[in-house]
Amino acid sequence: MASQLRPVSLMVLLSIFSFIAQAAAVTVPLSSTFKYVNEGEFGDYIVEYGANYRVLDPFNSPFQLCFYNTTPNEFTLALRMGTVRSTSTMRWVWEANRGNPVGENATLTFGEDGNLVLADADGRIAWQTNTANKGVVHFQVQPNGNMVLQDVKGYFIWQSFDHPTDTLLVGQSLRAGGAARLVSRFSEKQNSNGPYSLVMEPKRLAIYYMAPSSTKPKLYYTSDRFSVKKGRLQYVTFQSEPVTEEGFSYHLSLEFSTGVNAILATPKYNSTLSFLRLGVDGNVKVYTYNDKVDIGAWETPETHLPKLQTHLPCKLNISLNVPSSPLCSTSTHFSLSCQEPSAAKIADPIKLLPSSPSQLLSLTLCSSIYLTVASAFYHHRPHRMQSSTPMERSVFFSLFLLFSLSIVAQSTVPSNSTFKKVNTGEWAEAISEYSSDFRALDISASVFQVCFYNTTPNAFTLAIRMGTRRSPAVRRFVWEANRGNPVGEDATLTFGEDGNLILADADGRVAWQTNTADKGVVGLQMLPNGNMVLHDSKGNFIWQSFDYPTDTLLVGQSLRVGGVTRLVSRASDKKNTNGAYSLVLEPTRIAMYYKSPNSPKPYIYYASDLFSIPRGRLQYVRLVNSANHLSLQFSTGGGPELSKPSFNSTLSFLRLGVDGNLRVYSFNDQETSASWEETFTLFSKDVGIWESECQLPEKCGKFGLCENSQCVGCPLPNGHKNWTKSCEAVKVTVCNKNFHYYKLEGVDHFMSKYGVGNGPVKEIDCEKKCSSDCKCSGYFYNTKTSMCWIAYDLQTLTKVANTAHVGYIKVPNHH
Repeated sequence: MASQLRPVSLMVLLSIFSFIAQAAAVTVPLSSTFKYVNEGEFGDYIVEYGANYRVLDPFNSPFQLCFYNTTPNEFTLALRMGTVRSTSTMRWVWEANRGNPVGENATLTFGEDGNLVLADADGRIAWQTNTANKGVVHFQVQPNGNMVLQDVKGYFIWQSFDHPTDTLLVGQSLRAGGAARLVSRFSEKQNSNGPYSLVMEPKRLAIYYMAPSSTKPKLYYTSDRFSVKKGRLQYVTFQSEPVTEEGFSYHLSLEFSTGVNAILATPKYNSTLSFLRLGVDGNVKVYTYNDKVDIGAWETPETHLPKLQTHLPCKLNISLNVPSSPLCSTSTHFSLSCQEPSAAKIADPIKLLPSSPSQLLSLTLCSSIYLTVASAFYHHRPHRMQSSTPMERSVFFSLFLLFSLSIVAQSTVPSNSTFKKVNTGEWAEAISEYSSDFRALDISASVFQVCFYNTTPNAFTLAIRMGTRRSPAVRRFVWEANRGNPVGEDATLTFGEDGNLILADADGRVAWQTNTADKGVVGLQMLPNGNMVLHDSKGNFIWQSFDYPTDTLLVGQSLRVGGVTRLVSRASDKKNTNGAYSLVLEPTRIAMYYKSPNSPKPYIYYASDLFSIPRGRLQYVRLVNSANHLSLQFSTGGGPELSKPSFNSTLSFLRLGVDGNLRVYSFNDQETSASWEETFTLFSKDVGIWESECQLPEKCGKFGLCENSQCVGCPLPNGHKNWTKSCEAVKVTVCNKNFHYYKLEGVDHFMSKYGVGNGPVKEIDCEKKCSSDCKCSGYFYNTKTSMCWIAYDLQTLTKVANTAHVGYIKVPNHH
């Protein structure tokens, strides 16, 4: 037994040591570190609690990191919610150091070790994330208000969503083993813990009041509606969920881990920009923000919560008799006096619905998945581990590992969250991309919904579409499961108790699956950012669609080393297979390639210093929204800014199109017409710092001369003709010597601008290379640099002023 366990245990220990060593070796790129000082002028806008504030750079609309104070020289580091375009009050939705303020000239530092530290001017540490040397490489405020520290794979090492104060944003939870309560602020002026708390208990949510003279909190609200009869609560999440499949309106609800929803409100605005607050007065309210208006941005929607009785400090001696009402089972005597009030058990009319499979748990945009070893056990029981022998420790660790794996294997999806959806029924009536037909499934969030769609009969793709029923604008497909491997009518999408998500044809043929069987999955959900996730009982992502882009990157989505490193275009609007174009993450740059019909390898048709790094190696490139700008963010820091949409830039995506162009589209979910805006085009008629359309390989079809983004000529052996789509070079059909070349001066092939070429070589040697290759259609040469490019497909040639750039086109001798 011992001899069998020793090698396994040694391997496990070596793996752990290797993991720890690798994490310690990873550092934050110097360009991503920062040190902010709390100094300077205060902001001009109205903020909650009548506070003064100073904004910091970290921002993702409508959330921004700030220092604020309500009493002199006592500052809190906090996230505020609101935009400068609105005159409405900006509200504080998360705080780092409540009850432990810092002063003027305090600093917020994010160092190379990955620790985020708030310190007073004298160096006293008031708050920190305790993430030094844990593999952190990146800091970000996400579009949902979650401030995160990430490793090289994008997993969360730390997130503000794990540390709520008095507020839950959409997607944020109270959970067993973490923060299980909200605690009110003491007063608008005094930012310390107040007397009220909303607590997640094993069987219920309850609200307590801690009176000054009391030794323990008094319960002042609970309800059967906030309780569970079976099981124990592992989490309660504040969530936004569509009322209809088309996402016409949304409920705000509390979702319980046991599979029950308590609907709170149906706001008029975008419900994803909402929060639940335990107020200074002990009441619980929901606030919803409209980031598209200048005034009246906040809505406090009518909720199904009762008007809670609140308990003030003993200042008044007033008694109120509350008569019987639909909210109270009996008359209640409530006294604002020195007497302690008793708990009122209120039968509130909160509607409860079973969770749909897609609405079990609202998660953050990404989730931390990192190795947790038995260090806590060693720490809590040092005497036991010190007294044991190495063999005993080895045996224990192996058993511990096997026990952990068995727990994962035993985790199953609750039966009320499993589903089997069949591709059958009527088509939806809305307009969708590629002139496709589609059927919507009841897996949705915000503007995103899972669908079956087809562009050719009986060849369906499972996809996520973007758009709303309120807008007649086209719905666009931003992720696909089974490109190139379609399913037919009556195909099924099944989410079973084992946690595997399977797309299969009616005959049982599996077309696509997540391969997550028996890996601890307990739920599936569509997140408000368009990420479809399978998660475990702790909310960690076991699988996510963001890891498998096709031709599109949504905000927050990445290309990354060790995962998907390229976008691949669609073949055509009708044909949904991989196309000819790819955008590729390389060690020091992003480059774009075209795979022509005859070339043995792809041609490069775009690269740029703007898409490159001078040192280091790229681990990922991510599409991010910062201060209403959309940019590509490099793992080494920095990256090119692409656009500044006039709409909500978080609802945007980057697309590698059928034509090889790279575009950004932004969606306005508040607009009923003209919802889409094309905010960036890489190859454009207005070149600027980007590229001309002449650089697109197929701009002029099979053959053509391009100038100023227009196809201006068909350069045939007997002279230039006006370009038409039928323009085509004369082919050498027999592999022999019966051909010659005709010369074109002042032209570039699309590959010669960014391709390295061969050389320096003599022009005659360049010709020989083409002549000896039967597939060569022509060659291009720079007489000044003596560089040579062999072309297997001619396609688009660009007219240039420099006559040193020449091309030679191969034609049969009889022409």
